[in-house]
Amino acid sequence: MSRVLLVRLDGIGDALVCTPLISALRDAGHEVGLALSDRNAGVFAVGTAIATHVLTRIPWPQHGSTPDSRAQADAEIAIQHYDVALIASEEPEAYELAAPIPQRIGFTTGWAKPFKSAWIKRRVTTAIPRAATVRGADAHEAEILLRLGRDFVASPPERDALRLRRWIAGDIPVPQRHGVLVQLGAKWNALGVADALLQRLASALRERGARFIAAPAERIAMQTQFPALTVEAPPGTRDWIAAVDAAAALVSPDTGAAHLAGMIGVPGTAHRLFGALREEGISVILISQGSSEHSICCAIPADQSERAARVVRGAFARELTEGQIQRVDVDSGLAILAVVGDGMAGIPGVSAKVFDALGGSAVNVRAIAQGASERNISVVIEGKDATRALRAVHSSFYLSPHTLSIGVIGPGTVGRVLLDQLASQSRRLREQFQIDLRVRGILASEKMLLSDSGVDLNNWREAFKSGAVDAD
Repeated sequence: MSRVLLVRLDGIGDALVCTPLISALRDAGHEVGLALSDRNAGVFAVGTAIATHVLTRIPWPQHGSTPDSRAQADAEIAIQHYDVALIASEEPEAYELAAPIPQRIGFTTGWAKPFKSAWIKRRVTTAIPRAATVRGADAHEAEILLRLGRDFVASPPERDALRLRRWIAGDIPVPQRHGVLVQLGAKWNALGVADALLQRLASALRERGARFIAAPAERIAMQTQFPALTVEAPPGTRDWIAAVDAAAALVSPDTGAAHLAGMIGVPGTAHRLFGALREEGISVILISQGSSEHSICCAIPADQSERAARVVRGAFARELTEGQIQRVDVDSGLAILAVVGDGMAGIPGVSAKVFDALGGSAVNVRAIAQGASERNISVVIEGKDATRALRAVHSSFYLSPHTLSIGVIGPGTVGRVLLDQLASQSRRLREQFQIDLRVRGILASEKMLLSDSGVDLNNWREAFKSGAVDAD
């Protein structure tokens, strides 16, 4: 067994996502020490680590830690005689802390950050490749971090929240959870949520008895922004953990709160719903859920719908009888329209363009789902509207050419020149500007030529002579 130092000099969420790695190391019999910052040092329960070395961070925009806290951490680390350092931070100071430890394992990002990768390779004994950002990763961040300790653990990452919560909540039992907890803060605006929408969300949740919290540094600003609410500010990390632990549902823009809820939570409605469907071999194509778990809907193949309804009603028989769940409905004749593409990630306005296109075509959206990677937006619509919806969205993103239907009245001197110009420019307009010009009809004084697919402009004279009919 080894003495392992895990270095994570980042925020609360960054530390919490290390919980499965810590759990796996501890379960494998290793002694684990933690090098944390003063921002995340209180997230783990007493007894999780043999020692916790805390560095006081210098306020932004400067980097690094205060000299006194760094010197203290260096001295404490030297006393512990660690065998291995798992470096889960990009901070140069993290690698400096680990320098005296014989075996040092860290991440590199290859050509995404070539100079940093080269710098790291000189300071570790084992370099493990990973994506440069979580968005570009092929796995959850917790699973990626587990790769740091892959040579020291044999089991897959722990996914049972009741087992993970011991490293955060300690021996505190799972409380009787109730109500919705809403975390307010500037991150809502950073995510692009407009103030007006946030006000409506807060008002609706307030009517449901929600509790509102904010970081101490943001409480006054949030109370000013939301004067009708009572905004609390848990003074310490353990108070913040207790507030989240007591809630039945969490609404937050912060990954720290989301990670915490996942690590200490208990299986809820969604877990039971999809667990029951999985046990029956029913394929779930799409999931859409409100943040308060007021409702959950999922899309499944039509031929499995009645069986799925029976399974779900059986799984929630008690809740249906007692009125905790109102009903289980099946809506048939629907279709899923998915907008997919790497170019969507991080680009504002993509969703708005999709829904503007659908609304402009009178297509009603029944449910919405979007992946965290921002590379997919799926909507559930009426099956009879599927073709119209597909054309509308294609057109809004110029995925197919815009078709302009033209009728020419009078193929005389001016009309002939116009038709010849259209013939000479139609290919360029289609290829360069995604505009598909189609002359559907040519009307002379006595004859007319009509075409549903469009007149061949390169031969329109011959087509008119041979195919024109009497004008009516």
